[in-house]
This record gives sequence, C-alpha cells and structure tokens, in this order.
Amino acid sequence: MAFQEPAIMTQATSPERVPGGLVVAELAAGDEATWDAFVRSSTTGLPTQLAAWRKIMSAAYGYRCHFLLARQAGQIEGVLPLFRLNSALTGRSLQSLPGGVCAASPAAAQSLIAAADDLARSLKANYLLLRDSRQAWPESGLETVEAHRGIRSNLPGDVEEAWKGLRKDVRYHIRNGKKQGGVEIVLDTCRSDDLYTALLSFSHEMGTPLFGKRFTENVLRAFPHESQIAVAYHQQQPVGGYLNLVLNGRLFGLWGGSLYAVRPLKVTHQVYWALIEDAIQAGYTQIDMGRSAHPSSQYDFKVQWGNETYPIYQLYRVYQGDTPAAVRVSASSQPRGQFGRFRHMWQRLPRPLARVLGPQVRRHIPFG
Repeated sequence: MAFQEPAIMTQATSPERVPGGLVVAELAAGDEATWDAFVRSSTTGLPTQLAAWRKIMSAAYGYRCHFLLARQAGQIEGVLPLFRLNSALTGRSLQSLPGGVCAASPAAAQSLIAAADDLARSLKANYLLLRDSRQAWPESGLETVEAHRGIRSNLPGDVEEAWKGLRKDVRYHIRNGKKQGGVEIVLDTCRSDDLYTALLSFSHEMGTPLFGKRFTENVLRAFPHESQIAVAYHQQQPVGGYLNLVLNGRLFGLWGGSLYAVRPLKVTHQVYWALIEDAIQAGYTQIDMGRSAHPSSQYDFKVQWGNETYPIYQLYRVYQGDTPAAVRVSASSQPRGQFGRFRHMWQRLPRPLARVLGPQVRRHIPFG
C-alpha cells in the first residue's frame, strides 16, 4: 500500500499560525530538550509524550513521525507526538503516542488537534487517532470513546503506612504468596532478557502478539535513568515481567503480566507490593498502573491497589472507510468476531513462531 507522500509542514519551512498568536510547527532537531522540559513541567505530562519516542518509533518500525508543538511568543504551550502508519491490516492513519496532547491551555490543545487534522487530510489518511488521552477535548469535534479507565495509587511517605492502607484481602494474598515461597522478585534494569522472556510467555497466553526485543532495548536505551524493570522468578525461571518509566517522581506502568500457572502463588500481588515498597523508598509520590478496559477483570484487580481512578479517551476522526479497528476493539473488554478468533489462533501458535511473527504484526498495531 505504498503511496506518494505530499510535502509536509516543518519548522524549517512554514509554521502554521492559528488564532491567539499560537504557532504550530514540527519539532526540529536540537529542540528535544525544550520539548521535554515542557512535558516534565506539565502536571499532565506522561513518559510517552517525551521526544525520545520519535527515535524509538522510527528505529523499531520505520515510522515517519510528526512531533507537533504549539508556541506562543516563542514559548512552548503544547505538544502532540504523532506517527503515520500505512498498513494493509489497519489502514492508512495518523496516530498519536499514548497520551495524545499535552497542553498548557485548551487553545493550545485545539491548535495542535487542528494541525493534526490538516496533516491527516494532506496525507490522505483513512483516520486520525489520538490514543489514551487523559482529556476529552470536546471542542475538537473528534469522535470520542471512553472505554478505559486509569488507576493511580498516591503513596504515603512510609512503607508501614502503605501496608496498613491496603485492603485486608490484598494483604492476605501478599502474605499467603510469600508464605508459600518459591517466588523471587528482582528489580534490576539489567534483567531485560528475562523481562522479554516473561512478557513473551504472558502475551502468548493472552493471545496477543508482542513487540520485538529491539523495541524493548530501544526504550531502555532512550530512558537509562527513568526506566524500571521488575522480574518475578519461580524455580529460577522468569514467570512475570514489568517495564515501567518514571517521570517527575511518579512511576508509570507500561507493560507487564505474570503467567497463569503461577497465579496460586499470588505472583502479581507480590510484584505490585514490591513496586510500592521500592517506589516509597525511592521517594516517589505516585504509581500510575496504566489503562484497563472498563469493565474488566484487569480493572477489578488494579482498582484494589489504587485510591484514584480517571477516564481515558480514544479520540478519532474518520475521513474514509469505517471506524478504526483499534477503537472498536478498545470499546470491548472481550473482543469478539475476527479479533476473538485471532487471539484464539495466536494462543495455539508455537511460541518460537509467535516470537518471530509478533513484531511483524505489532508494526500494524504498535499499541493495543
């Protein structure tokens, strides 16, 4: 499905002026630190909105990225990291990194969304998709789906206080898992091989293709001081793996899971508690456990640990064709039809074959 790419706006050519004195342009080489400083200064900033993802996505999948920023009087007022996806499976699209817009004002957000809309139209995209937005941006005119919720745990400054703050049944499962023994939780960024092994096994059980190991390595390389790996071992084998990123004293869960066979040992409970202990000792103020379909069993599990929930939105506009498959799947915690059949088929694949094919499939669906 190759197509001729039209000329696109860059900061070096003609920035687009919008009402209110805002100027929208693409991130230029050398301005990454300024971009990141804005994201880090924002109370709504996320690790997936940092500039390093432009290189990560390009290196892992060969995507052409368009990281848009809005300036007023020379100061950044908002950013929107985008990449284009030309897929025989999911169509021609312009999509955001999870989190979508990070903006200091509704005006800056609207200017970025309008610029993304113009860009998508110029690229003759089938649709524009802003993933996992923490705000609905109702003035944008985009279609909105609210099928996910996020769960946060605001941490006290003391581990004992955090333990007492857990529900009684959660404390029971942690103690019971430790009492059974045989599980070791290791937090070490050098455990990337075991992390990937655990994630591959977990994804295969779930019927979900996993990104390539190079993708994981690119993320760890881009965030050497902000990344965290937690691996659970049973009988010296990795049976659970979790990859998290830190921003402004908050720990954000990206990917993770543990195998079904070790659930009686309450591995996930033990990992979550180990993450809480480590986060408090490191001086972090919050753990964000990421999105979960709502309602779902995953959401029910996570909400036991959090003291704050919030909506997560998928914003999109269709230019031609049907509603994006990614949005249709997101709106259902139990995908049916062709997606349900695909998961069942993927679970039956030999694991070595799933490891080879997974990154190829994930190029078409980089984020679930």
